[in-house]
Amino acid sequence: MRHPGRILSIPIVMLLLAAVPGVGFMQGARDGATAQTPAANATLSVTGHAVLNDGTPPPPVRRARVTLMTDSLAPVQVTDTDTDGAFRFDRLPAGNFRILVEKPGFVLAERAPGRATVRPIAFALGAEAPVDVTIVMQRAAALEGQLLGDRGEPAANVVVSAVRILYGPYGRHPVVVRQATTDDLGRFRVHTLPSGDYYLEAAPDPQLAVTTTLPADRMGYARSYFPGTQRVDEARVLTLAPSQDLASLDFRIGAVRLAAVSGTIADASGRAPGSFGYRLQRVGAPAGEVRGLSPRASEFLFPAVPPGDYWLLGSVRPSAGADAEYGATRITVAGEDLKGLTVATVKGAPLTGRVEVESGAALPPNLRALAIETEFELPPAPQPPASGTVPVSGSVAADGTFTFTGVFGPRLFRIEPLPPTWALKSVLLDGADVTDTPMDFAGTPQPRSLRLVLTSRTASVSGSLEAPAGGPAAGRMIVFSQDPRRWGLRSRLIKTVEVQADGRYSIAGLPAGRYFIIGVDELDENAWLDPEVLSRLQATATPLGLAEGQGLTLTLVRR
Repeated sequence: MRHPGRILSIPIVMLLLAAVPGVGFMQGARDGATAQTPAANATLSVTGHAVLNDGTPPPPVRRARVTLMTDSLAPVQVTDTDTDGAFRFDRLPAGNFRILVEKPGFVLAERAPGRATVRPIAFALGAEAPVDVTIVMQRAAALEGQLLGDRGEPAANVVVSAVRILYGPYGRHPVVVRQATTDDLGRFRVHTLPSGDYYLEAAPDPQLAVTTTLPADRMGYARSYFPGTQRVDEARVLTLAPSQDLASLDFRIGAVRLAAVSGTIADASGRAPGSFGYRLQRVGAPAGEVRGLSPRASEFLFPAVPPGDYWLLGSVRPSAGADAEYGATRITVAGEDLKGLTVATVKGAPLTGRVEVESGAALPPNLRALAIETEFELPPAPQPPASGTVPVSGSVAADGTFTFTGVFGPRLFRIEPLPPTWALKSVLLDGADVTDTPMDFAGTPQPRSLRLVLTSRTASVSGSLEAPAGGPAAGRMIVFSQDPRRWGLRSRLIKTVEVQADGRYSIAGLPAGRYFIIGVDELDENAWLDPEVLSRLQATATPLGLAEGQGLTLTLVRR
């Protein structure tokens, strides 16, 4: 029975878990979820139903997993829909929440089927009325076919993934949406897909590559894309309509000679470390494509490495309680074994910093300084102590100070969370301006000084977005610098918001400067950070100049 109260009859959209290859339906969370400890004022409830969008009345979606999320409480709450498709969460505090629903073979009805990543719609829970949510789902799409080797033999135990090309820390690269493993006949079916455009990618399971003995000729499968190419820019786009099964997608996966990469890690004194971490990361790609093992203390072995350029990375703790050390070496693998390599580590640079506010205003609370890795992901330093892990963030004290025990590799410095109308104005390293430039700390263990300056004197742009035929338009507003050198991930000079239902928008926290502004229909997640996308958008965008403290009102037509 529905709980009376405020009704949110909206299609709650699904968080795409594609950023982590291999993520499925998180069954472990369902089976072993820890009960959330309610706060003293946790007396509110959320009820709802999951229904399918292909009947009158809509049939229920039974035994779907429902996850309730909020930023202020952890862990999340998880339940299942019953035989009527109903669910309920009790003993909740007031606040902002999000809902995610998952069931194999089904996806949530899409607000924007052309986007690769969409966020669930948030709702507020307060004391004024209960919340009852109707979650509309639809049958999912699928891709299926057979994968063959270059001699026509079935390619068994190969991971086939439906991927989309997204923009991330290392540029544009395929991101897994869903994946499956081929059977003994090389057949695959990648299911539970939202509608949209995909590429089919086939690659060996990196974990199996560590445990499987290679043939005498050391030939193995190479990463390939449908209809049978090793280059993603030559792959064919597969467009899926809602609930569509696209079959007979047969293609071949090529073979390459796999090499073994092995060696040792030595600390700054030249000795074998007491404990260490290691990683091989393809240049321009996320970590995880290649796996390795440690046959003996201080030794590493990657037994099956495809040709390419890689970062060979190491982290050590010379002795208990000592500061961590890091090393990075770039290597090229071309089919021949690379043996006897040495990764020599050095101490990271100790860094002391201070956050200041222009005009002497008080610091916002709960700030964290970020030292963001921009070229590779260092393996975590062995424990203990906790302070010796890869320095990614540091708490800012009330007086604005923070420290990093050891910074290594190329880093870009940022600060968060900032109030909506504030911005990072400048970053000074030993007095030099490095605001938008990653600085490389490899091999420089001398102490460094960092100064981050915040400003509340920012500009804003607000107004309305209209459809080409007139009237308010849905979509996304993007403001970005006219200087292409300021584009990219973590840019201070790119801001975006979704347009409200009435066509209104407001973008605040913009440093003074020259910008473009444009309203578009839909974009993939983070596509507004992709320099290639911004280069296309600037041709039809509107230029504007913003001064400190300026508020500009603009009515634009959606492109």
